Amino acid sequence: MLARSSLQRQAALLPLLAALASVDGQPLLNDTDDNRTYAEAMDVQTNSEADLETFLSALFVNTCIAVGCLAGFAVLRRLFPKTYSNNILSGASGLLSGEGILSWVLPSWQVTVET
Repeated sequence: MLARSSLQRQAALLPLLAALASVDGQPLLNDTDDNRTYAEAMDVQTNSEADLETFLSALFVNTCIAVGCLAGFAVLRRLFPKTYSNNILSGASGLLSGEGILSWVLPSWQVTVET
């Protein structure tokens, strides 16, 4: 018989769940550890002064990615005007856009659902 009952499937998963809920073979929380939090059981460390360098490098990388995306959009907007500015070029939106790199920002904020 290929079909297994729900209880059989649950019983087969119990050892796996027990292994996932333990660290080095010891349960995360048991009856003797009632005063410990999950963070204490998992040995989670709080922030320190050394984390500032990591934070600043992540901030720098994310800022570079954001600037790169904006620069890429500015270039693609010039290369493919019908894709990115067709409603403005045809006059269908009633909005005006300039020729600057960020001239799309104000018209995009003025767009309504009806436009």
